[in-house]
Amino acid sequence: MTPRLSVSLPLWQDRDPLDALAVAAAAADLGYDRLWIGEMATFDAFALATAVGRTPGDLPLCVGPLAVAIRTPATIAMGAASVAALTGRPVAVALGTSSPVVVTDWHGRERTSTAAHLEDTALIVRDLLAGAKVDYKGHCERIRGFHLRLPAPRPVATPAEDDFAVGGAPGEHAAGALMEPVASVRGPARPGSVDDPARAGGSDRLPAVSISTRSSAGPTGTSSAAPPDPSDADGGRTLRGEIAVAAFGARALSVGARVADRVVLNLVTPAQVARCVSAVREFAAAAGRPAPAIAVWVTAGVDPTPEMLATLRRGVVGYLRAPGYAAMFTEAGFGDVVRLAQGGAHPREVLAAVPDELPAAIGMLGDAGAVRVRLAEYRAAGADEVVVVPVTSAEDPAGRHTLRTVRGFDRD
Repeated sequence: MTPRLSVSLPLWQDRDPLDALAVAAAAADLGYDRLWIGEMATFDAFALATAVGRTPGDLPLCVGPLAVAIRTPATIAMGAASVAALTGRPVAVALGTSSPVVVTDWHGRERTSTAAHLEDTALIVRDLLAGAKVDYKGHCERIRGFHLRLPAPRPVATPAEDDFAVGGAPGEHAAGALMEPVASVRGPARPGSVDDPARAGGSDRLPAVSISTRSSAGPTGTSSAAPPDPSDADGGRTLRGEIAVAAFGARALSVGARVADRVVLNLVTPAQVARCVSAVREFAAAAGRPAPAIAVWVTAGVDPTPEMLATLRRGVVGYLRAPGYAAMFTEAGFGDVVRLAQGGAHPREVLAAVPDELPAAIGMLGDAGAVRVRLAEYRAAGADEVVVVPVTSAEDPAGRHTLRTVRGFDRD
């Protein structure tokens, strides 16, 4: 089975934001499996997804990762259903916790109990996207009597995954994503131990919560499933919308393994991917469900020019102080520049200290042969879906040279 090969709109800081539409067109023209649409400080993700979806083509869309502290589960589900209704395309949703800068400084929201918040949101959104009326009271989110007035988005599926049903019951496989630091991954804790996420206090507390498409939540945040509705032709296992969870730390990976359809990793080396894959499989086995698929966002530049390398260096500056990412960069051998950033140096000074080797360690850069080898390394590490984040430049508008070259590897 050939792993998926997808594209994420890059949204580089030093490029015209409207480049995103050109990248989307290139991904569709070249036959990629789907398009991921995130957001930072330019377009609203749902607005951009609608604009892309109204252009010719039928490339499936995944919107996010969306920060769960910024949008409510209902607005996330409404956004996804809106894109699907307005474009007619399959739409999946990716959820994440983002960073303190984005959540607290930019949006003025609290970023606490991140793993619990992620789990609450994933469970609610998944069932809303199935068309259910949801009653739920968790540790961070609650909802009562809401259901979408738009049709539920069609699930995203490719022929390679047709033998799996989205949902996560035994014998099934699903797609989804979430994120926290690789350096802290230790595998699943022993039940009842001090490392058991179910007993962990503070911001990483993980509640024991389950939810069905017809559930009633009690005051403690737990849910008890109602009997299957006879109208469900599959005996109560309705086909739910895909939920991806962006994750890279132990607690977030545990959430993704237990409730997501696909776990998403970003800015990681192949070795870090392998470790996260192992952790997800162990967490999923402990939860008694098949491991979700793993998607990895990988920046890519074939025959990179100095301008493209500068774009990549500039793109990582904001991540060097972020929790989790800083640990990953340090583990990858770039502790000096991480300490400089964390010490309060001006971004210009930090940028000047970022070597070309840093983006190369977490991406696919070089001539076609080197990029082909790197893609194989990510897949060998366990990536079921490599999401190419192309570097765009005046020499390579929309990253089309990079996208064409990488897409060709699976057609040789």
